[in-house]
Amino acid sequence: MTKVLFFILFFYILALFQTTFLVHLSIKGITPNLILILVILVNYFIPQQVFTKSFSKTQTRLGIFASFVGGFFLDIFSNHPFTISLLVLLCLSFLIRVTLKGLNKYNIFLFTVIFIGCILFYDLFLNLLDSFWKMKGVGFIFFQWELGQLMLVKIIYNLFFGILGYFLFVKFPWAKLPLHFFSVKK
Repeated sequence: MTKVLFFILFFYILALFQTTFLVHLSIKGITPNLILILVILVNYFIPQQVFTKSFSKTQTRLGIFASFVGGFFLDIFSNHPFTISLLVLLCLSFLIRVTLKGLNKYNIFLFTVIFIGCILFYDLFLNLLDSFWKMKGVGFIFFQWELGQLMLVKIIYNLFFGILGYFLFVKFPWAKLPLHFFSVKK
């Protein structure tokens, strides 16, 4: 129970750090999304380092729990309607699991491709769900999503912190993390 509370507290501190301090380090109004980066890292690395052959209920729960808690705190600290980030992160967790299901070799190139895809997916579906949510009786949706300079800045800025997190996960053996609080009792 204390490990779950520690995990929640860590996401809370990360959300506070992201919304208070990193705003001052923005580039063209873009700040790195540390919660999204951590959710991607957890969903990418836990299957590789804990159970390499198959996905277990423990790691699925950890990825879903990270997505749920991260989405909850992103929703609290954002101006989007509540549960939109939570839904997008849960879908993203599922997509990462499906993408990695048959693979047993992980490298920086695969991580970079998956990471960029996750950033694009998150941004696209966050904006799409936000447009649907704010529609309120309008016959059509004013949906605008652009792959321009701002999106490139967002990808590069988040990718920098994502690769930094990648090397931290590779350097330190996260397989020895005590994950038994997510395990299923038989």
